[in-house]
Amino acid sequence: MAINTITEDFETGMRIQSKGYRTFALARPLAHGMAPHTIPSLIAQRDRWGRGCIQSLKNVKPFFRRGLSFAAKASYLACAVYWWTFTRRFVYIAVPIVAVLFHVQVVECTIQQILLFWLPYYLLTNQSLKVLSGHTRNQHWNNLIDTIMFPYLIAPIVLETLGVSKKKFVVTSKKRKQVATGPSRPVIYALPHIVLLAASVLALSICVIQVINTAALYNIIIMFWLVINCKNLFFAICFMIGRDNHRKADRFYVNLPIVVEHQGKQFSGITTDISETGVSALLNFPIYLPDNQKIKLVINTDRYHAEMDCQIVHVDPPKEKTGRWRFCLQIVDISDQSRSAYSQIVFDRVHTLPRQINEANTIYDDLKDNIEKRLNAELERAIRKYPRIPLGIKSFLEDGSDILIHDFNYKFVWLKADSAPGHESFEVECAPQVKLKLQKVDEVRESRNGGSLYHVLNLNELLESKYFEAAIMDWVRLAKVNEAH
Repeated sequence: MAINTITEDFETGMRIQSKGYRTFALARPLAHGMAPHTIPSLIAQRDRWGRGCIQSLKNVKPFFRRGLSFAAKASYLACAVYWWTFTRRFVYIAVPIVAVLFHVQVVECTIQQILLFWLPYYLLTNQSLKVLSGHTRNQHWNNLIDTIMFPYLIAPIVLETLGVSKKKFVVTSKKRKQVATGPSRPVIYALPHIVLLAASVLALSICVIQVINTAALYNIIIMFWLVINCKNLFFAICFMIGRDNHRKADRFYVNLPIVVEHQGKQFSGITTDISETGVSALLNFPIYLPDNQKIKLVINTDRYHAEMDCQIVHVDPPKEKTGRWRFCLQIVDISDQSRSAYSQIVFDRVHTLPRQINEANTIYDDLKDNIEKRLNAELERAIRKYPRIPLGIKSFLEDGSDILIHDFNYKFVWLKADSAPGHESFEVECAPQVKLKLQKVDEVRESRNGGSLYHVLNLNELLESKYFEAAIMDWVRLAKVNEAH
């Protein structure tokens, strides 16, 4: 094992290769590891990788070492050059800003020289990425990664090259914590990108005016250059600011049969995703599961059996394709034996992260998705702990007037605005032998959604009624019929 380096695995591999052994890369993952989930930990990891790579290349000197093939030496040369791309990225961003704002002509060339040098580089780089990266990266994402990381990797690479090493280093934490959100989120890491984006936008606006006035080819090229830089810097700022992370464990998308047991009844379903801390599953029936009680969950595979106690976290309404309710459950209690079996169920599989870039997605699509997800973040975090059943049924009050029940979720009933009665509480018979005692609540929701929300006061009584269970089954069938039409 290599010593005097902080990337001992990388250096050990080089030394093994130089002894005549062949090394192989497998597409199938054989182990799982924790990736950085905060900006500081990501920067620390890349700082460690960059410094360690330079240390190992200095120690082994692969370009002059016997036993390494020409291809291996070329690969390690590319590795050494890679860590200097972040300095190149800074130059690429700064040059058009300096040219426009300070009238310093950093680059002097003709259009023929651009076509001779830049165009072949651009085309060959794109093609080589397609061949060598297996459609996992392209020029656009390469530029984004370089733009995101360059402010924090230029100094470490220069210092390590000059022999100034860190005395201590920290490995990636193996414990996932919820990322800080809101004002406490480390926006400070985006400051270099914000400053450069502001300077680029200012330079771009000046350049546009110059193009309108002169139509000079030089200004058109600089303008195109600035547009590309603005795009990359904007994406980098979005990355640095981040989005709220509400998960402490990674999900694996997998369909496994499960059984939910509650109050002596069993309900079958199928998982949509699983993680160390919870399970999401589709159930055919919108069962009532109290959010303050433990629910038994059983998962069986051809090799493992696990039982655990869970609590409801969230319930999604039925999707058009499945017609089933998605229950999100958090594991609160599990035996050591079931924990061991469940860990095998979770991790004994290939990860379900994207394995290649969606070639159909354009930069515009990426930008649109990013903005929409940020704007809709609050709506996505709305927590429903009870299954909502869309009804659209008409019922009658004791005075003979009718109301339209839009939907029902055991604890609450939603009435259409134009059909809600004037009084605060009342009874309504919505099925044979099933009367709901309702009381109006939540004026905020009424004004926002154009309806009236009522609390079901006699839920415990209804849950013990066989007529109520039959009514739920009828409502589910009605909802599926309405959805089909």
